[in-house]
Amino acid sequence: MPEYGLTRSPVDFHRLVQERGVSVLNQTPSAFYQFIEADLHADRPATALRRIIFGGEALDLGRLRGWVERHGTGAPELVNMYGITETTVHVTHRVLTDEDFAGSTDISPIGGPIPGLATYLLDDRLRPVPPGRVGAIYVAGDQVSLGYLGRPGLTASRFVANPFAGDGSRMYHTGDLARRTLDGELQFAGRADDQVQLKGFRVELGEVEGAIRELDGVVDVAVTVADSGDHLVAHIVGAAPADLTVRLSAKLPVHMVPGRVLPVDSLPLTVNGKLDRKALTERAAQQDGPPDTTGGSDAPSALTALVGIFAETLPGASVDADTDFFGAGGDSIVAIAVINRARALGLPIAPRDVFLLRTPRALTGHLATHAPGPPRHHPPAARTARCRSRPSSCAGVNWADHSPGSPRPGRWPSRRAPASPTSGAPRTPSWPRTRPSGCGCTSNTVCGPCAPTPPVRPPSPHPAPPTRRPRRTRPPDGSTPRPEKSSRSPGSRRPAPWSSPSTTSPSTRCPG
Repeated sequence: MPEYGLTRSPVDFHRLVQERGVSVLNQTPSAFYQFIEADLHADRPATALRRIIFGGEALDLGRLRGWVERHGTGAPELVNMYGITETTVHVTHRVLTDEDFAGSTDISPIGGPIPGLATYLLDDRLRPVPPGRVGAIYVAGDQVSLGYLGRPGLTASRFVANPFAGDGSRMYHTGDLARRTLDGELQFAGRADDQVQLKGFRVELGEVEGAIRELDGVVDVAVTVADSGDHLVAHIVGAAPADLTVRLSAKLPVHMVPGRVLPVDSLPLTVNGKLDRKALTERAAQQDGPPDTTGGSDAPSALTALVGIFAETLPGASVDADTDFFGAGGDSIVAIAVINRARALGLPIAPRDVFLLRTPRALTGHLATHAPGPPRHHPPAARTARCRSRPSSCAGVNWADHSPGSPRPGRWPSRRAPASPTSGAPRTPSWPRTRPSGCGCTSNTVCGPCAPTPPVRPPSPHPAPPTRRPRRTRPPDGSTPRPEKSSRSPGSRRPAPWSSPSTTSPSTRCPG
């Protein structure tokens, strides 16, 4: 048995296999992928190998294509086996041939059961699924263990009664998925719990990893979910292209594009030789640092402000000036927070800007080219001698402010004027009268003689009692009663609800 440290070095392990003349090699797919890279750069291949057996993980045929092109499938023979500890390791086996690599390599064939075992593909009601449909793998036979020691609840949920045997035996629910071909062989379809929930979507990490491996410069990759749970992290061995996000966006939905890319020298493996995703997640959490502001200046700028806003609203993401907002885990709800914080700092960005530009650098350039000009200040016009002689009546009244004694904006006789495009203050409304010549009113203020005085209802010391509608009585003759006629003359009008007969509205015309 080789030492544990030696097995974790692909180059040293390949040299050991070559020097010792190893003929049968049993490895997990993750460990053999690193063995392939070591064999590619070795001085001479390991010619003594007669059989290579895979197990413990789902086999990706596409990652074996380089090995098959150099060595073929006959020498050494490639065998893919499926098995689990609860069924005494191996359950099925499949010898790979050249035909498996001639077509699509997206499938992982695991073949049929070994002698003494039976495999079933069942739905959630323990009914067999037809060929081509994905079902859960159940294993029955003499190799199935009796249960978990000291864990009766877990044993009852995993080791269920076998409805296809009348001897009272049990079968084991593996939690794996597969589909059966017309030839009766099984094709592995992943774990039932291998899908992750991300922003309401179910994401297959293997699908994201397969899309990244197709990019130039990528040797290997593993995708994990960030600790915050709002974006994916891609751990890439090799050189990731600069436009990785753009290329993946053309193949995958937005929620499946990793929001963070971390370069690693090699992917860590567990003691059993499987991919250690937990170690990758911990490494990504340790590398979370303060965001790169890339400002280059101590003075606050729009770029540094936007980078800081992105970092605050996208926790767990490594934010810099070129971080894609939606690629880093942002959505329409978070975009509202970005817009509000940016406007609080004086950066007038619109929702469509975030959706179209997406990065702090692009938003900064947009603000630089579309920044509004400084507000124009209008000097007050020269007042006439008449207005100077009446300082109390020419005091400016700002229409944006309302004194406590004045009615609310909705109570004015006319509509409120729209805001001025230059100053932002309401324009002076055009009243149905003539303004005195030479009046010193500006666009923001209006003098007292020109301002209308709305009628104000005086307070009543004694509130009027509520009036009741008189009850109609039917005349003795049975005819329909008619309402009494109003005592008002035909030419009179109903008084306004806010005025009284003793109240006279002051004149609204400026004394000319």
